[in-house]
Amino acid sequence: TGGTGRELMALDSGEINAVRITGDGRTVVFRIYRDTTIRNTSPSQPIARGIWVINADGSGMRQLVGPAEMGALLGVTPEEAPFFGGSSGLDSSANGAQIVFTSLTADVDPATGGGVREALFAVNADGAGLRRLLGPTSTFVQANAISGDGATVAYVTLDFGTGLQEAGVIGFDGGGQRALTDSTSIHPGTGANLPSGERIQLSQDGSRLLLGSTGLLYDTASGDVLALGIGTPGFSTDPTPLVSDGLYRATMNAEATRMLSLFQPLGEPYQLSRLDLNPTELGGAPSVTDASLTPAFILTEGRSTALVSARVSTTTASIVRVSSRVLREALPDDNTRTSPLLDDGASATDATTGDVTAGDGLFTSAGIYTDCCAEVGPRTVRIKAEAQAADGLRHATAIDAGPFQVSTEPVEGGPPPATAIATALPVTPAPMTPPSGGDAAALATIAAQATRIAELEAPSRATPPVVTTPPGALITPTVPPPDIAASPPAGIGTPSPADFLIPDPSECTITPRGLDAIQALAATPDVAASDVLLSAMVTPGLDIPAGQPVDAATAEAIRVTYRQMTACFNAGSDLAAYALWTDDALRQIRVQPPETDAVNPIPAEKQTAVRVTEIRLLPDGRLAAMREERSAGATTAIVQVLVRQDDRYLIDETLDLASG
Repeated sequence: TGGTGRELMALDSGEINAVRITGDGRTVVFRIYRDTTIRNTSPSQPIARGIWVINADGSGMRQLVGPAEMGALLGVTPEEAPFFGGSSGLDSSANGAQIVFTSLTADVDPATGGGVREALFAVNADGAGLRRLLGPTSTFVQANAISGDGATVAYVTLDFGTGLQEAGVIGFDGGGQRALTDSTSIHPGTGANLPSGERIQLSQDGSRLLLGSTGLLYDTASGDVLALGIGTPGFSTDPTPLVSDGLYRATMNAEATRMLSLFQPLGEPYQLSRLDLNPTELGGAPSVTDASLTPAFILTEGRSTALVSARVSTTTASIVRVSSRVLREALPDDNTRTSPLLDDGASATDATTGDVTAGDGLFTSAGIYTDCCAEVGPRTVRIKAEAQAADGLRHATAIDAGPFQVSTEPVEGGPPPATAIATALPVTPAPMTPPSGGDAAALATIAAQATRIAELEAPSRATPPVVTTPPGALITPTVPPPDIAASPPAGIGTPSPADFLIPDPSECTITPRGLDAIQALAATPDVAASDVLLSAMVTPGLDIPAGQPVDAATAEAIRVTYRQMTACFNAGSDLAAYALWTDDALRQIRVQPPETDAVNPIPAEKQTAVRVTEIRLLPDGRLAAMREERSAGATTAIVQVLVRQDDRYLIDETLDLASG
C-alpha cells in the first residue's frame, strides 16, 4: 500500500544474499551466506548460515536448512558444510509451502581448477524433504524459479568446462526434467547468452516460463516459444523503440498474460513498460488490422521480394513507425531482411513496389527478401506499430502474420514473385491460447504501454542525420547522449583521437566512499589477483575476452560509469571515483587511499581524457570493456570487467593494462 516499512531483522554483517516474499504476502524467505550475529543483541546472538523464513509481521523466524542438514545431504560434517550462496538466489511457491534455492556444494569441478559446484535444492516449508534437484553436471546455477502451485521448477545452468548454458524445467519432486533452450541458440536481447543473476518466472500452474530479459515465453510442456519483444527496422531519426529485442528485467502475472519490464529512452531514466497478451482493449495502443503478405513466399538468395502491408490507426496518439520482422521457429530470422512500412503513396503507379495511396492508413513495404544464407522453410512476419501520445506516453501493438515461407522455387498455387497484389491474408486478435508453435502463437496480439515513472529535464541535443542503408537493413537510433562525443557501436572500428573527451569535474555527482573503508581495503589486498594482473601486464599484447555485442543502452551505461569515474578523478575526489569500483576490484589493484577526504581538483591542463573502445557481454553475464585514458601526452589502455549493481555498472576486475 506504500505505507511505512518496518525492519524484520538485521545482522551485524551483510550476509543476507537472497530474499523472496511469498505470493500471499505472509512470509519472507531469505538466505544467509555464513554464520554471523543478529544486530543490537547483547550479548551478541549468533545466527547460523542457511535458509530462513520469517513472518511478514516479524514473528516466527525459523531456520529451514542449516549446516547440519546440508552437511548430511552432501556427505560432509556440519563444520565442513559449504557457505550458502551462489550465482542466483531462491524462490517460493505462492503460499510458501515449497522453496527452491541455489547454494554451494562439496563437489569440486575439475574444469575450474579446484572450485566447487553450485546446485539447485528444494525443501518444504517445514524443513522436510531437503533434496538436490540437479545432479553434478553443471558448475553454476545462474537462475531459478518455482511455479505458484509449487509443482514446477525452472533453472538456468552454466557448465564452466564447455561454456554451455541451459534453461529448462524440472518437477519439484525431481522428475520430468526438460531442457528448453541453451546457449547454442540466439535469443532476443541477450544473443547466445541466457539470463544470469536475474529473475526468471513461472506462471501459477507452471505451464509458462518467462525467460528473463530474453522476453521469451515458453510452453514448458511442449517447448514451443513466443517471443514477446521483437525489434523491427526504423530510421536514425526515430526515438528509442519502445519494443526492441527482448524485455529487460521482465516479470509477469500469475496467468502469464501481463508482463512488466524496463524501457529506457536514450539519455533518460528507466521507465516501466506494460505488455498485455491479447488484451480486450488496446487503450492508447494503435490498431493493426488487414495484414497481407504478397506473395506468401520469397525465394532463396535474394531472387525475389514480397510485399507486406497492414492498416494502422490510432485515435489518441501519433504514429511513430510501422515496421516488420521475419520470424523462423518463433525467433528472428536475420537471414531474411525487412524494411519499414510507409504510407507515403510513393508507388502509386506500381502497387508491387510499395505504398499506393498516401495518408489512407494502409502502410506498405516491398522490402522482404533473403540474403545468401536463408534456409528453406515456414516463417511468420511480426508487424509492429509504435505511437506516442500527447502526454508523452509511448504505445505499441504487434501482430504475427502468416502463412509465409522461404522457398527455392515459386510455391505451387501461389502468385509468381512479380505479380500484383493477391488476396489479403487477414490477421485478427485471437482469444488467449497457449503458445503451441502453430496459428495460436502466430496470431498473438501484443499491446505494450509504457508508464513514465520518472521525469528529468534533458539538455537539448542535435537532431542526428538520416542514415542511408541498403533496402531491409536494420537501422537503430544513433543519437549521442548530451555533451558526450559520439562513439562507434560496441566492438566495431577504432575511434579517432577526437573521440577522447575530458569529463568536467562538475559531473562528479557520486556519493564518495568513506576514507576508513578505503583504508580497510588497502590493508587487505588480494595478492593472488594482483599477481595475475601483473603477469598480464608484462605479457605483450592487450586482448579483451571473447563475448557477444551489447545493445546501445548497455553500451551507454558503461560509458556513463567511466565518464563519471574520470570526472571524479579530475575533480580530485578519489573517494567518489572509488564508489564506482567493487571491493574486490580495489583490493586487486591494491588501492592507495588518499591522505584525507579533502577534494583537490586537478588543474585543467593535467586532467584526464577517456574513451571506451570495446564492450562485450561475457558468458558469466558480466561485461568486459576496453577504455583508453590520455593524460600529459601519454595513453593507457585498460581492459576491465564490470557488473551491474542497482542502477549502474561498477568496475569489478582489471584484466590487463598497457601504456604507450
